[in-house]
Amino acid sequence: MRRERIIHSVLITTILVVGFIMLRIHYDTSLLKNSKKNKYWVNKTFSTKTYNFVAMGDSRCVYGLSPQKIQEILPGRQCFNMGYLGCGFYEPLLKMGLARCKNEPGTIILLAITPRSLSDYQSSIDCTKLKQILAISFEQRLWTQYFPYTRALFNNFRVSNLTAFPKNTRFEFHLNGWIAAHTKNKYENQSDKRYLQIFQHSRSRQGVEVLSFVKKAAKKKFMVIGFFPPISESLQVIENEKSGFLRKTFIDMFTKNGGFWLNFLDKYETFDGSHLHAKSAQRFSTDLALKIKNEILVY
Repeated sequence: MRRERIIHSVLITTILVVGFIMLRIHYDTSLLKNSKKNKYWVNKTFSTKTYNFVAMGDSRCVYGLSPQKIQEILPGRQCFNMGYLGCGFYEPLLKMGLARCKNEPGTIILLAITPRSLSDYQSSIDCTKLKQILAISFEQRLWTQYFPYTRALFNNFRVSNLTAFPKNTRFEFHLNGWIAAHTKNKYENQSDKRYLQIFQHSRSRQGVEVLSFVKKAAKKKFMVIGFFPPISESLQVIENEKSGFLRKTFIDMFTKNGGFWLNFLDKYETFDGSHLHAKSAQRFSTDLALKIKNEILVY
């Protein structure tokens, strides 16, 4: 009888706990969303899995490149988007990206180059989001990776967003590194004022760290490919006139150091002038993979 009572008590307790969890998940969807976001960032920062196609860059890389679409065109590639919000191409991030690359000839490193990612401003904020993630405890990382929804119920940590997006923007966090941004509200000139302010107080450096990285990676027989992510026409004008970044000079130095360069003439729709929304990102990722297949891998 005593054994039956214990079993009965355990069953009732289990049912109550599960019911409580389900109710919390049902009524507090914000915690569930944060759990997915947190798991995404912890996986991106701490995973040791390696790939033979790694993309690196700032927010334009994060939102603009879908590894799944790239792999559909290049089925022999395992692709990961190692882009980081609020990060320029400075040495710690370059090392993190390199650590995710398979150490074998022919591994592709894709660099999404932006004037801001090479600017003094981007260096000064020193990867705020990366610091947020690196500061979490080992126990938080463990629970976030393996028990994300339970973690949301009891001790959820939150990672702040560094970019202002239009209202009603919905994000999908993919463990391949891509964040898909879905929004019906598109403001092509939303980023113009912010970038005018950035380049008023900061000038773009000419990417010495990146060029050195390209040279070292090329010596390892990696294929380093650079490109400028698509943006709105008005923001393109601002970057050309105000950033101090010399695009043609940089491209020449990039290729002289052993890299490959891709140019894109087609227009891709953004929702704030600076970032592609999900459908545009998928289309651009397909076009980029086709260019790599037809212009680079043919050699």
